Amino acid sequence: MKSYTLITIALLCSLTMAGCSDNSRMNLRIQKIEGTDPGNANKTFIEADLIGSADSNCCAIQDAAKVELDLDAPGTLGPSLEAFITGYEIEYFYYDPADGQLKGPVSTLGVSISLRESITPSGLVTIEFPVATSAVKAWSVGVTCAGVPGFAGSSPVKRMIARITVRGEDLTGKKLSAQGSILLYLADYAPYPTAPTGTITPCVDGCFGQTPSQVLGSCL
Repeated sequence: MKSYTLITIALLCSLTMAGCSDNSRMNLRIQKIEGTDPGNANKTFIEADLIGSADSNCCAIQDAAKVELDLDAPGTLGPSLEAFITGYEIEYFYYDPADGQLKGPVSTLGVSISLRESITPSGLVTIEFPVATSAVKAWSVGVTCAGVPGFAGSSPVKRMIARITVRGEDLTGKKLSAQGSILLYLADYAPYPTAPTGTITPCVDGCFGQTPSQVLGSCL
């Protein structure tokens, strides 16, 4: 009798979604991860300026990425044809300039953000957020930013990987997740400012003569 009971429970779990698994039968999928800012828009990697940006010589920006997601619902019926994106996490890995090896994640740089956005199988959802942040840029050149100590090596980190995990849940509370990554190249790509001839304009020539470490050292 006991064996029949166990078979019955197993059969119920195979035929119903509720109560048998913490994971949804639907699949949250990342279609692409791309840069968004001038010079990086629609690229699958980001050239992150340590000083300045495509629009200025000196004012650093927090380079953003966008993640495009869709929802696959194979064989799913009823009200569960909708789900919600509930947040994302970013972990940072780096190529050590001393030996070229990929290392990480860097625990002090990781972020976890909560949100709630509907997604259905009939459409795409795009979320956008800073990925090459001021803290990441400062860390790469060994500078403390927002209380986060910089990289301790003797040379700056020039390549990093941001691993992005998007999380969600269906209408029954079962969990969804998708993961992808984007490569970050860290250097001073913006035009170097010319020497000020009169009044100093912060974003135009205010960083003349300064290194990335000096400029990023003002990060709060």
